[in-house]
Amino acid sequence: MHVCALSFLNSRLQRNLIILTVFATFLFAGTRDWAQSIQGSILGTVKDKAGAVVPGATVSLANLDEGTVRTTVSSGSGDYQFVDVKAGHYTVEVTHGDFFVSRS
Repeated sequence: MHVCALSFLNSRLQRNLIILTVFATFLFAGTRDWAQSIQGSILGTVKDKAGAVVPGATVSLANLDEGTVRTTVSSGSGDYQFVDVKAGHYTVEVTHGDFFVSRS
């Protein structure tokens, strides 16, 4: 009778562990999806034809789907960045004083 009680406890413990494992799998499997986003970043470096960086250039990001424009100025090392950009179709335009206009 003592062996039978031990066998019953083992099977009950195994069943509870299986239920706990299944529950934990479903609980933590969904957290991976919380981190997904439909936003991103657009970044780059403004350079002239000779490859030198262009600080102080005005960089405009136009959302073709919404008709909105965001603007920033390139850093001392020519870098620019737009964060929290929605997925969509965009053009980037760069101007600097009386110099060229570049679109892409």
